[in-house]
Amino acid sequence: MKYCLTLLTIFITFNHSFAQKDKSYRITIKASNIPSKKVYLNTMKRDASRNLYWPTIDSAQIKNGIFTLHRDTSLLEPSWSTNIFYLDSLTKKQEYLVFQNKFHPKKRNTSFLLENTEITITGDTKSPKGLQLTGSAESDMNEQYGLLIPGTYKLDEKIASLKKAGNKAALPGLIIPGTTA
Repeated sequence: MKYCLTLLTIFITFNHSFAQKDKSYRITIKASNIPSKKVYLNTMKRDASRNLYWPTIDSAQIKNGIFTLHRDTSLLEPSWSTNIFYLDSLTKKQEYLVFQNKFHPKKRNTSFLLENTEITITGDTKSPKGLQLTGSAESDMNEQYGLLIPGTYKLDEKIASLKKAGNKAALPGLIIPGTTA
């Protein structure tokens, strides 16, 4: 009997650990004043030569200020520098949705981290605060600490304070390889 309970416990634990969870993204947007009927989702990628590019990976029709971007396939890892944009009807230029940084109210972001989760975006595109993005733990971490985009937020403030104090010797320990202070 003890052997059967042990096997049952192992089976349940193993099954629970590898159970399929919803491994896709869903972005629901309820925003007013988007002057277009369609929006696009692009995200940063690297080609074989490690050059950056931003392919459009999804799109949605806007109906009454509401639209959903969703893909049934799973993302292997969060996609950095993801943007939602529309095409301006007059200039045909890409216009990016702007988000309020909830940790640094004076800062605005046009990109976020796309991950396998439910993300909600609400607000008015004409508001000086920008839209509110919720549901993305990765984007929250990036907005709060700013360590994922070189030269922003706390890292940038630390570099500026060291430069102002004339302590350039401490800078090499703060600089992310491939960037400059």
